[in-house]
Amino acid sequence: MKETVLEVAGLKAAPGQRLASMMTVPVTGVEVQLPIFLINGVHSGPTLAVTAGIHGAEYASVEAALRLGRSLDPGQLHGQVI
Repeated sequence: MKETVLEVAGLKAAPGQRLASMMTVPVTGVEVQLPIFLINGVHSGPTLAVTAGIHGAEYASVEAALRLGRSLDPGQLHGQVI
């Protein structure tokens, strides 16, 4: 089992852990809350960052990213997903 902690914007996920939270992002003087998943697999591997909703009406991509974040099993994952 690997020992690398996944850390993004002060949020941390140990190996084998999934963290679902909100991340604060400053946008033109306003703080916006965005959902974030940190999924840290128990096995070593690459890191994949998934983004969605880049344009205004892309609701399907946001739903797909949320479903992916909820469905991945960190106990079987090789690497990390953000």
